[in-house]
Amino acid sequence: MKTFQIKKLINRVTKTSQPNNDNFTYYGNEVTLQSGTPDYVVVSVKTEKENVLEFDFDFLTKELNITFADTDETLDTIIKSFKELYNGIKVYIE
Repeated sequence: MKTFQIKKLINRVTKTSQPNNDNFTYYGNEVTLQSGTPDYVVVSVKTEKENVLEFDFDFLTKELNITFADTDETLDTIIKSFKELYNGIKVYIE
């Protein structure tokens, strides 16, 4: 995914109007959102053949846990995008 696509996706999935559990296609990628509460979300993005990125975000503690990014650029974009949207986030990379 391109940088601007990742930024737009993060903005979309962290909006309060976005359903907690959802699947949709975004720029040709399959996006899955999973959550049991409105304060937490797990996001995974896949192409037809491979994972592109996966992270979870806790809105209350502002903890971002990145479990997969296909490139260093993707990883950097995820982190930068969250820092632009939320002050004081804690980032963990698995």
